Amino acid sequence: MSKPAPESSTPSLRKKVVSGTAWNVGGQVVAQLWRLFANLVIAQLVAPWVFGLMLIVTVVMITVQMLSDVGLRDTVIHNSRGDEPDFLNTVWTIQIIRGFVLWGIVAAAALPCAWIYDKPILALLLPAVGVSAALRGFCSVSMFTADRHILPHWTVITTLGSSIGGSIVSIVIAYFRRDVWALVIGQVVGNALFSIISYRFGNHRHRLTWDKDAAAAVSSFGRWVIPSSTLTILLQRGEPIVLGGLMPLGVLGIYSQGANLAKMWLTVYLQLTRSVMQPVYSKLRKDSIQDARSKVRKLRFAICGACIAGIWVMIGLCYWFFDLLYKDVYLDAYVYCQIVSFGLTLRVATDMGPVFQAHGLAHRHFWLVAVRVAATVLAMFLGYVFYDAFGLTEAYFGVVWGVALAPIVYYPVQSYMYRQIHMWFPDVDTLGMVPAVALVAGALIL
Repeated sequence: MSKPAPESSTPSLRKKVVSGTAWNVGGQVVAQLWRLFANLVIAQLVAPWVFGLMLIVTVVMITVQMLSDVGLRDTVIHNSRGDEPDFLNTVWTIQIIRGFVLWGIVAAAALPCAWIYDKPILALLLPAVGVSAALRGFCSVSMFTADRHILPHWTVITTLGSSIGGSIVSIVIAYFRRDVWALVIGQVVGNALFSIISYRFGNHRHRLTWDKDAAAAVSSFGRWVIPSSTLTILLQRGEPIVLGGLMPLGVLGIYSQGANLAKMWLTVYLQLTRSVMQPVYSKLRKDSIQDARSKVRKLRFAICGACIAGIWVMIGLCYWFFDLLYKDVYLDAYVYCQIVSFGLTLRVATDMGPVFQAHGLAHRHFWLVAVRVAATVLAMFLGYVFYDAFGLTEAYFGVVWGVALAPIVYYPVQSYMYRQIHMWFPDVDTLGMVPAVALVAGALIL
């Protein structure tokens, strides 16, 4: 069995963090610019209902993926055997099995989803998109070891290459077909490319393996990951799941354009927490509380400050973006973009990312997500009732506002839980919360 390289042979943690942040930010900038370009081109070719239908397909697909999340990546990052060939090959084997199981579940869910949303075409779209899960299951475990050692350029290059390839396929097909199949086929091709490109990095030799201890480690870690993922679905995807039943398909497509533009910076933030902050948290566990807090505060100020600044620029420019670059039918997307951006400011400013997982406290992460879900569902319900009772435009706007304001509702409990592990930073939280609340209050008064 091969052993991990000695710690002394690797760059310092500080250098890794700086390099990792640079790669992630640079990669996300390129990825989001390409995504904007591809989305803009496709929007000129297809009607809004196509994006609305694809949003439902994507939500179902992601829901199934998260329900079956057994924590493979997190297990590799945090387990002491995370560099051993047998351990990695067992993870790879489980990943392949999971991919085919996902495909089967998505195919089985096709008819019920078609009935629930009253969209018969979903019975064909979902099994087709499900193929991408099976293809993605064959990707190299080098993507996990890269995150373990904070080497994000492997993942960045693989993600960019597959995204660009899949988008080009979607654009070409949309030019000829101009329907939802262009997006479906592009997504399948993109996932196939991801798996192919992932083998260009690392020198690990993949083979089907079943190491009982490795499988037990995955099972032990996944014991809390699976229920946490179930709740995370409601937290991250509850809004489009509900709106899919409330909004006309065309309006849902317009909403998806505005929300997707707003969530560009959320994608950047989540990538940084995933590829930089989580490994850093794990490595700082041996430091004193004072040293760990000092390093984490500096890192959070840098990451949160940059992301929040980007979100605020988005709020200010989104109207002109949709007015100048999109067809007139998409103009109302800027309203959804601004509301979602406001909520993301609150979320980014107060979130510590996967800090509990890095401390080996997966059960606390589960309870934190449970609190967030309960608060978000309550806020969505109250928002809908408020808009419906007072006849303020369409009631579904209340749902969108409820999700945006939810971080304020769960903030007290979240802060208490972070404080228990000495990871609550009210000064960083204030960076985003106070200006955001002041902006909305001022807008309501004026």
